[in-house]
Amino acid sequence: MCKNRQLGYDPTIRYSDLDNWEIDVYDSETQLTCVYVCESIRCNPHLTFGRHTRCFVAYEKPADSTSANNEDMPKVLIKDAWAQTLGPDGHVCDEVAYLREIRDTLADDHTLDNMYL
Repeated sequence: MCKNRQLGYDPTIRYSDLDNWEIDVYDSETQLTCVYVCESIRCNPHLTFGRHTRCFVAYEKPADSTSANNEDMPKVLIKDAWAQTLGPDGHVCDEVAYLREIRDTLADDHTLDNMYL
């Protein structure tokens, strides 16, 4: 039998006791991992081929995780990211670096708070 990793299993996403998906998000800049609770899925793949991108609306899991009340929690959009690759022209394609550049560029626009973490 294949091991979970060989089948593409992602240990950073799991189903919780509160009937929600939980997603571990590691920030290489701060070297911290935060747990987010998925409230809904905005984009879900529907084809057999392609990158199968998913986008989750989520909120950071509170320290008191026994409470399922999330109405007052700030929401974020979590998009699955693809590993850094080299394009055919030798250009580095790094989706995470692009999103961080967007976050830093828009840092002073407070209407976008919690959009680009």
